[in-house]
Amino acid sequence: MGFTYGEILKKAWRIVWRHKFLWFFGLFLVTISQEIEMVVRNYSMYTEQKLSVDSWRSFFENDLGSQVISVWDAMSGTTAGSVMLLLLFLVVFVIVVWLTAISIGAIIHNAIKAESGKTITFNEGFDVGRKHIKKNFLIYLIAKVSDYVVLLLIGLIASLVVTGVIGTVVSVIFVIISFIVSLIISFVAKYAACYTINNNQDWPVAIRSGWRLFIKNWVASVEMAIIIFFISILVSLAMFLVFVLIIVPFIILVFILNQTDVAGLGGVFMNIMTIILLMIAIVVGSVMSSFQFSAWALFFLKLNGSKKTSKILLWAERLFGRKANKKIA
Repeated sequence: MGFTYGEILKKAWRIVWRHKFLWFFGLFLVTISQEIEMVVRNYSMYTEQKLSVDSWRSFFENDLGSQVISVWDAMSGTTAGSVMLLLLFLVVFVIVVWLTAISIGAIIHNAIKAESGKTITFNEGFDVGRKHIKKNFLIYLIAKVSDYVVLLLIGLIASLVVTGVIGTVVSVIFVIISFIVSLIISFVAKYAACYTINNNQDWPVAIRSGWRLFIKNWVASVEMAIIIFFISILVSLAMFLVFVLIIVPFIILVFILNQTDVAGLGGVFMNIMTIILLMIAIVVGSVMSSFQFSAWALFFLKLNGSKKTSKILLWAERLFGRKANKKIA
């Protein structure tokens, strides 16, 4: 039985909107890049020459070197308060990573269970995510490390090639390769995480299963990523308009207050505006992350349950099929 992308996205949105506790898990998944966002990141890093040999030499000699010296100087005169602050930062970092790994499994489990019409709860999702925390942590750790290692190696190789037309062509080829590798890593990681939750596979087996599922459905996977990317663009544009509608009245109000004897209130209202914008960004980001991961979980479920035909391949088959029929006629 076939399915459409629209059906999956509508179901994912209904699940996320009806079960708002999923937004909590989505808050921690904001840190995990989506597929097309990774391509944009790679492109910006290449265009800004952040991966060239010179940039890395400058980083180690200047940026990193100065940071190490600064930290060493600070540690030499360390106070008890500084140590406590550092420990607090490390604790918060570990908690965020822990909750992120749990959130991956929680959203996947709840989305798949909700698809079958069963009741889902925060506690059950949290428990399932915690049960599979090691698997999903290792999957995404390997994915992140692999992505950046490949990106670094390709960037360094591209920066060493000869200049001129040949160098430009080779660099473009390397950029395209990095895009493809980043996309593949992201797809496989998502499918592998779904296999750990839905099929209870261990992480090495899940990665292999995710790879096989991607190979069988790579065109459909890219299509799904593109659709989600355009949805993200529309949401970003809507957020921009909302921000403008909020910022303009506040700026006018602050301008008026600055002309009166209560000019000090201008700073208060600016802080209020900043808090409002930050809260909106957090909520929207949480909703979008939970929606995107839910959509991918449902997409995974459909790929396992039916033979999905890519829209691009279907259109191509119809187009070339018609041409072939005309020639035969």
